[in-house]
Amino acid sequence: MTDTVVFAHPGCAPVAQHGARALHEAGLLAAYVTTFNYERTSSLGRFLRFSLRARYRDSEKQLARRQITELPVELIHSYPLPEMIRMAAAQVGPITGDLVWERTEKWFDSIVSRRHLSGTAAVYGYEHACLQSFRTQKDRGGLCLYEMSTSHHGETLDILYPEFEKHCDCVPIFLSPQTWPRRRCPCWQPSFSPSGLSDI
Repeated sequence: MTDTVVFAHPGCAPVAQHGARALHEAGLLAAYVTTFNYERTSSLGRFLRFSLRARYRDSEKQLARRQITELPVELIHSYPLPEMIRMAAAQVGPITGDLVWERTEKWFDSIVSRRHLSGTAAVYGYEHACLQSFRTQKDRGGLCLYEMSTSHHGETLDILYPEFEKHCDCVPIFLSPQTWPRRRCPCWQPSFSPSGLSDI
């Protein structure tokens, strides 16, 4: 097993790129696996730039927000289909967008798990997009590095709801208990989070 890390992140925010860059500079990065990475000269990049002109005045500027600039191109492995499906579903409405988002995150995780972990020492996973990758890496005896920008939503709600009950006059309608029926769904509980499998 080599001393390399697969950095699996469905997005390309600066904080993710800088984390991957630090691993690369230390000689530890095997690959940055993501959904959509805008490559201006690729067929997909040209198609998107042209097709988005009807919606955006400067389609290049919009697409450039999804460009990975901090790493050599040969280390970037992108799978844009899940992200394209998610973006299309978001146009239908927020509920459809959320349902499709959850499935595409799992799809991305499955891709990482099947195609990118062999021969690596560790996988770096992000929030909800790494449970299967962590299970696979653990089965191989590898390490799992977990990034979670905030606490699991189940834990967050467990903290917030007692406060909401004390100060219900301050709760916006979109945060009221009646609008969160999924809160009691078992998949929203922290035990279903990849954090239980992470080493760091």
